[in-house]
Amino acid sequence: MGRSFFQKFGKILIELLIVFVGVYLAFQLNNFKEEKEKASIKNNYYRVLANEFESTANNLKQVSSQLNEFISLIESGKEPSLLNVQKLDLNDNMYILKSAFNSGYFENIDSKYINNIARGSNYLTKVATLLDNYNRRVESVLIINDFNNSVFYNEDGSLKNNYGWCKEDLKYINYYLQMLQKVIVEEAIPDTKSLTE
Repeated sequence: MGRSFFQKFGKILIELLIVFVGVYLAFQLNNFKEEKEKASIKNNYYRVLANEFESTANNLKQVSSQLNEFISLIESGKEPSLLNVQKLDLNDNMYILKSAFNSGYFENIDSKYINNIARGSNYLTKVATLLDNYNRRVESVLIINDFNNSVFYNEDGSLKNNYGWCKEDLKYINYYLQMLQKVIVEEAIPDTKSLTE
């Protein structure tokens, strides 16, 4: 009877050990799958963010090109319409950044990268605000003058002295657009792409 008891007890112990090891391995496999899924989602965020930075850089390039054209036309006396310089739409970029931060996908990233993203986002917002302010200022002059664009120009096509701020504002905005584009292309995009590797 003693031997039979130990054999039964040994069998039960082995079965329990097998069940425990099976449950433990299943739990570990589940954790591994979850971590792999999180890593995949995180990499997708980084890829989308890098694509958004590329899109933003292209948008900045287009706006900068338009500003250069406006400045050139003003300087050559062609009397361009100074209203409605292209606006920057940064909403998509901001939503992706906020979503990534809120989802915790930037938790283990170097704080320098996070600070650069925050500074870049603030900088993008500032440039967009400068463009909006410029457009509002030009529009207010046009409203007062029944949308007569010639109010900005002398008879020879040169910009009137009291509206010299138009050209100066465009140059100022363009300078920061080009600097911002350079930072995005040379730093933000490569840094973000390196996170997916």
